[in-house]
Amino acid sequence: MLFARDLAHDVRSGRLTPLDLVNLCAQAIDEHEKDVRAFAVLDLDAARTAAQAPGQADRPLAGLPFAVKDILDTRELPTEYNSPIFAGHRPATDAPVVSQARRGGGVLLGKTVTT
Repeated sequence: MLFARDLAHDVRSGRLTPLDLVNLCAQAIDEHEKDVRAFAVLDLDAARTAAQAPGQADRPLAGLPFAVKDILDTRELPTEYNSPIFAGHRPATDAPVVSQARRGGGVLLGKTVTT
């Protein structure tokens, strides 16, 4: 089992990079998403770009990938709240928890399905 603190340590020590972590997640998603169908929206290109931002490894979350439920606003991904009423809704800002995770060095992979 992988633990966030261990992965962050591996990034800080140089054994892994934030991009390595995103790519590991991408492999797992590619392998399992067709069965699990967890993601409402996934943007691995944006995650890879964010993972390569200078200083990611030095922040508290050290480039750890994360996803949020599709009830939390994200500035660059649609937030539809699992409702056709909000289809295509694009918030102007991130929810505070998303902003904090990003400032801390977290890398957003996408939004998970809300049921």
